[in-house]
Amino acid sequence: MPDKRLRGSTQYSSHPPTVRARARLEKLPEEKRRFELAKNREYNSMWQSCTRISRREEYRLASLEGRRNMLISNLRGVMDKRRESGKLICGVDAEVMVKRHLRKEAALRAAQDGSRHVPIGLQGVSVEARLDRLDQEPPSTSDNWLESEGGQSPNMFEHQPVLGDYVDDTDVTQLHDQLADTERGMRELMRIQIHLTRVADQTLSVVSTLAESNRRLDAKLEYVIQFLQHTPGPSRVAMPHPSTSFTPHNVPMAPAMQQPMHPIQAAQPEGFLPMNNFDPKSLPEQQQPRQMEQQATQYIHNMASI
Repeated sequence: MPDKRLRGSTQYSSHPPTVRARARLEKLPEEKRRFELAKNREYNSMWQSCTRISRREEYRLASLEGRRNMLISNLRGVMDKRRESGKLICGVDAEVMVKRHLRKEAALRAAQDGSRHVPIGLQGVSVEARLDRLDQEPPSTSDNWLESEGGQSPNMFEHQPVLGDYVDDTDVTQLHDQLADTERGMRELMRIQIHLTRVADQTLSVVSTLAESNRRLDAKLEYVIQFLQHTPGPSRVAMPHPSTSFTPHNVPMAPAMQQPMHPIQAAQPEGFLPMNNFDPKSLPEQQQPRQMEQQATQYIHNMASI
């Protein structure tokens, strides 16, 4: 039938979405077409009811939760009247309708403040196109669109009037303070990270130095073991494998090391030469085994005291 709201009673609307919707309805079966038309009428009646409620003075002065309750109560009354009159109920969700109506109000208030583009009118647009356009509208001022409705919210904008600005000077100052605190915290974290990096580098350097010292000590110990194993006579010492850690408990001492030194030997300090400078051929033949035993004993005691 002709659209009396736009062109009068003698012609249909030439709006492209309306033309496409009318052509789509004509292609549907009779039962499906009746359901689609009833769904459109139900949607339009609920939307017009929300618009009428939003014009009341008590609605404008109410909080966000109060507005939602007023809209839902009114929509339930509309649906009850449609059931009583015997009209087909298509199941349009009242909660979704209220959510979209509040979102549209927030978008219009934001557009009046110049913070976003004004959405185009939805008069004459099919139900599916309206749902798509309303669902694609992003939140105006916050991740949660409920906080941008202008009413009372649990966390933000509680001090603002319903029709006031979204962010006042106090909120801007608090936001700047929060940003400054965040920057200071980031700088402090960077300083801590640099300090921890330096400590880690120093620790790695110390560990590397200790590993090098341990390697040198193992090399010296292996040299002493080889020297004692090639020493002739009864003073030969059974030493552990070089891979075994060197401690005074796991190194068996020779009997010569456990006996006190002879007074004559103690009176001859010039005989205790360093291992690196000791040459067995420089001693008389009868003194070579005893001198080598004394030199090895002194070196092992020195190594154990390190």
